Amino acid sequence: MALISALSSQSLNKVKARKFLGWLQNERVQHEPDRPREPMLISVSAPRALDLAFPFAVVEGKAYSTGKQIFEAENQASVSGACGLKIQLDLDNLVNRGAKGSDASPTTSDTEPPLFFTICTQGPIHELWAHWTVVEDGVRMFGSKLLDSCNALLLEQGEDFMVGLNNIGLWGLGPFMKSVVERLGVVAGKAKVE
Repeated sequence: MALISALSSQSLNKVKARKFLGWLQNERVQHEPDRPREPMLISVSAPRALDLAFPFAVVEGKAYSTGKQIFEAENQASVSGACGLKIQLDLDNLVNRGAKGSDASPTTSDTEPPLFFTICTQGPIHELWAHWTVVEDGVRMFGSKLLDSCNALLLEQGEDFMVGLNNIGLWGLGPFMKSVVERLGVVAGKAKVE
């Protein structure tokens, strides 16, 4: 619902914003020759347009009591990070190519490079990771870095960790959300939503 409200502050009213998000979610294009048609933007469709999401962070945890290790959460977090980055890249491609999914090569985006955060947990251990992607010699590379870790049983470690999480939340609900809404507004303008 926040996405529809934010889009309606652009050039769309709430009805047009809802229709646009539904179209964006259901439209299928052929990204590569000899490949099946795929969703234009989101690889996993949400049940309703109101559920369309552009995540900036995810939590992956393992139960301490089951003997699962934190590296399993880290592996899942890496996959989640890559998926979150892919959603951002797909949106950038729609902005650069046009909403109809033309085969024109994408131009350089005016937006910041994609960034995604994950929190991994196992029992009292928490890790904060940053994930990004860059193109080197024409090849897309994904990277990640451990930003912080803490043992929640040690208060002095937990305070800095919580400040980091707060900063990520402020970024995600502020500049990140604003950039998503601006890019969706560009795509909606190209799609001429009625």
